[in-house]
Amino acid sequence: MQNLVFGAVAHWCGIGLFRLLALLKDELLHPVAPEPARPVSS
Repeated sequence: MQNLVFGAVAHWCGIGLFRLLALLKDELLHPVAPEPARPVSS
């Protein structure tokens, strides 16, 4: 039973990680406010 619970937790963590990576990739590919004319100094 413990193995089943661990598998489920690992499964959901994997899905969350995958969605987070997809979201990050989407942010990098499609910026919310693209402004190439304004240089960012940080």
